[in-house]
Amino acid sequence: MVEKITESHEQNKDWERAYHSLEKDYQALSERYETLRKMAFGVHSEKTKTIFNPDQTLLFNEAELAAGGHRIEDETVEIAAHKRKKKKTRGLSQEELDVLPHEEILQPIPEEQRICSKCGTKMVSMGKEKIREELIYIPAQIKVRVHYRETYECRECRKNGHFSIQKSFVPQPVLPHCKASASTIAHIMEQKYVFGVPLYRQEREWTQIGIHLDQNTMGSWIIRSAATWFKPIVDRLHAYLLQEDVIQADETTVQVLKEAGRKNTSKSYMWVFMGGEFTAKNSIRIYQYQETRKGANAQTFLSGFSGALLSDGYQGYNSVDNVKRFGCWSHARRKFVDSLPQKKEGAADTIAGQCVLKINKLFEIEDNLRDCSPAERQKQRMLQSKPVVEDFFTYIESNRDIVLPKGNLGKAISYAINQRSELTAFLEDGNVPIHNNACERSVRAFCIGRRAWLFAGSPKGADASASIYSLAETAKANGLNVFKYFAFILNHLPNKKCYSSPETLDNYLPWTHQVQKVCKEKENKHPDL
Repeated sequence: MVEKITESHEQNKDWERAYHSLEKDYQALSERYETLRKMAFGVHSEKTKTIFNPDQTLLFNEAELAAGGHRIEDETVEIAAHKRKKKKTRGLSQEELDVLPHEEILQPIPEEQRICSKCGTKMVSMGKEKIREELIYIPAQIKVRVHYRETYECRECRKNGHFSIQKSFVPQPVLPHCKASASTIAHIMEQKYVFGVPLYRQEREWTQIGIHLDQNTMGSWIIRSAATWFKPIVDRLHAYLLQEDVIQADETTVQVLKEAGRKNTSKSYMWVFMGGEFTAKNSIRIYQYQETRKGANAQTFLSGFSGALLSDGYQGYNSVDNVKRFGCWSHARRKFVDSLPQKKEGAADTIAGQCVLKINKLFEIEDNLRDCSPAERQKQRMLQSKPVVEDFFTYIESNRDIVLPKGNLGKAISYAINQRSELTAFLEDGNVPIHNNACERSVRAFCIGRRAWLFAGSPKGADASASIYSLAETAKANGLNVFKYFAFILNHLPNKKCYSSPETLDNYLPWTHQVQKVCKEKENKHPDL
């Protein structure tokens, strides 16, 4: 009898263990399902007012919300007398219109109608009245420019039986035996890499204008121009970037066809590097295409750099020598945001919600220290941020054992604890930001374009894209008009004898006076004129 009772107790324990195991599996699968559902139909914003606002719901919760009778009430706002803020006007501002060319259209009364209806006397003009302003769109105009060279001779020498001939200077083309001008190639590049218009759609646009320009020809122009004229400038930017005290880095995937020894479905990577947000001597963004995500790629690119390296928690950056690693609090925060429950009521009181709020305190402190000197920022970080950081890590370590290790929250906690040294390093250096958002914004520009053109047709095309994105994003960071900057390079650099020398290339960097003057002017002067 005792043996049967003992056996029954053991069997119950086995069932209990099996039940707890199945319960954990169910929780993990449920969490995975909700994560996928949120990715497909949820709000992707990471702003606190969005993730904790119960009125910002998933698409599939709309019916439940309506059934529950919830609705957003109209707010009544008491406005103090004479203190009402001026509303921002939507659409075009008057300042934007004033810099454009103006054309006056006067609507006169027909000659036969300028008769007074009372006395029959002929009426005369007493002035004009402004009625409205309209913005006129003028479609693109295409024309062919034919270059001729004039030849001169000395008639006196000709009388004496010998010839003295002199020919005028003719500017060099962007590409030999190519009918594309600098403005044409610059326009194609800007459309694809700034506005995300793939070449097959540009081909349709050219066809509507009346030019049958196929995408293969445009792709060839892009690759050859980038390799010949843009890549040397990017190499100069690289040399200047390595002189910075802080470098921020990130990477994203890209599909590249025709890679040697690899399938077309293989995953390749576009790496992005930039100077520190606080300390950069020059605003530089450099993209680099690589077949893999190996840390050796970052080591090769950053060879010769010794300073602070800010990135996410990817371990490949540990391969970089002579640098101090700094972690990104935005990456850590994002993982806790992803682990928030679906229902936003009470989400702030969960473990994930409390972690998000604690990290938010760090961001609030940083916003107040943005205009401080590095020394003062570092001092205030030790006084204000350090207690918040210590409280955050104490909190997640105390709750580490009560969450699913393989769940979203468990992974978020493990990531933060494993990255503790990198995440806390910012407390000792006021030159380094606490997040890598600036570099992520540069990555985002590439990701938006990738969504439109999907893949690179060859490794040469991927290298060309990296060079063009580097100059485009660096130009935007320096406040330049990208089209004007590209056209300026393609117009002038081919006519330099030593176009690849560092001294010549330095004159075409985005922060130089000549480039700033040409590419920032508001006058819509055509770059080929």
